[in-house]
Amino acid sequence: MVVTAAVKAIRKISILVIDDDSVEHHLVHRYLGITDGWEPELTFATSGAVALRILERRPVEIVLLDYHLGGENGLNLLTKIRDVVPSSAIIMMTGQGDEELAAEAMKAGAMDYLPKGQLTPEGLQRAILKAAEERDLRRKVAEQQKLLENLARHDELTGLYNRRALLEALSSEAARARRYEGSLCLLMLDIDHFKNVNDTHGHIAGDVALAASAKVIADNIRDTDIAGRYGGEEFCIILPESDISSARRIAQRIHKNIAENSFAGPGGEEFRVTCSIGVAEYIRKLEDAQGLLERADRALYQAKEDGRNRISFS
Repeated sequence: MVVTAAVKAIRKISILVIDDDSVEHHLVHRYLGITDGWEPELTFATSGAVALRILERRPVEIVLLDYHLGGENGLNLLTKIRDVVPSSAIIMMTGQGDEELAAEAMKAGAMDYLPKGQLTPEGLQRAILKAAEERDLRRKVAEQQKLLENLARHDELTGLYNRRALLEALSSEAARARRYEGSLCLLMLDIDHFKNVNDTHGHIAGDVALAASAKVIADNIRDTDIAGRYGGEEFCIILPESDISSARRIAQRIHKNIAENSFAGPGGEEFRVTCSIGVAEYIRKLEDAQGLLERADRALYQAKEDGRNRISFS
């Protein structure tokens, strides 16, 4: 019987060494020659220009940056590196210890500061591992923050913008249309008799219908358009740089595709939904976002008054 031993995964850490002294390159290579539980992937650059070209092609986890780099200032290069690859952890190195320089480096974005004269293999490896761990932690925090921001701006059921984000976007687009005399249209959409859907087929079936209708909306607008759940079974669609004729086409397409969807209730019974849509075109220099919203809402109300399952214009 063949027994296969479990192989522990070796963590690879990509490192760019920026130093114009080849002796220092060899020293770093030797100091990182034997590591415990991780493996350095080293790349070397002798100038800031070369380093930036490397980083533009292939970002790395750790940058070991010499403060004295020929005629270049290490702090200036540090700032440039942060602009190109903000995710890289930078460790500043210099020939002598200088607390003031260390403070400047940390303020400029370095994660650590190492005097070359006091450098040991253990100290360099410890600094790299610490920087890599902190980089990973910062990335996780940033990803979590981004996720929370996304959740704060999007409706959980439909994935579209929520009411608050929608109104902010409408205000911004109306201001842009006013400033640059651009066109702007707004659609207000309501699922017809939605209370009956919930009462007849249950709230889960109602949620399925809402999510599917939201997907129809998202699939039938441009990347520059903005759609959101205004509340309950009501949606709002912002169409920047669109006149009333293009807004009409989009509204007709959404109206048709929502009606063509079919859903299954908890007992397997099939049901469909229709929608009513109100369309309003922004009147340049004569109204704000609230005025446009109110006219689209009046058009939606008119569509419902006229029997639902139709499109009305304001």
